[in-house]
Amino acid sequence: MCVQASKLSPERVIICSVEAAQVPAWLMKAHVGLAFYQSGFSRVGTCPTKLGEYLAMGLPVVVTKGVGDTEPLVTTRRVGAVLSACCPLAYGLALDALEQLWADPHLSVRCRAVAEECFSLAQGVASYWRVYQRLTGASQEPESHEHGVASMSEEPADGALHVMS
Repeated sequence: MCVQASKLSPERVIICSVEAAQVPAWLMKAHVGLAFYQSGFSRVGTCPTKLGEYLAMGLPVVVTKGVGDTEPLVTTRRVGAVLSACCPLAYGLALDALEQLWADPHLSVRCRAVAEECFSLAQGVASYWRVYQRLTGASQEPESHEHGVASMSEEPADGALHVMS
């Protein structure tokens, strides 16, 4: 229904389900990632996994206002648009913002950099470790095998990420 009411040509919009292994190939065909959630108290602590996945693929995102801390990330880092409401006017404003972003030849690189900085496994482990330190008073960082992550600064010769359990 929204596609018919928009300026988009229906044949340019594809909505389908695919196997997990096919998702990266489909995302490579996309121009934007959508992370729409209904705002509310329960969404204050939400950070959509798909947000990091879209950014990691170099895609700008459109997120719903009031969902976690996605709004300042998306706006200050210039990696997408924020929907203030779910209505035609807000969709038009988001599309206008996206068109400006798409004109930037560095957009994809910036999206990827934000994903690596904010959503990487190494960043997640480091964040949890800081919480653990505050809660327990621990002062020394554990060995990599204690928190299950190999060093992210050194790439293994075979190109794989090796995780110890």
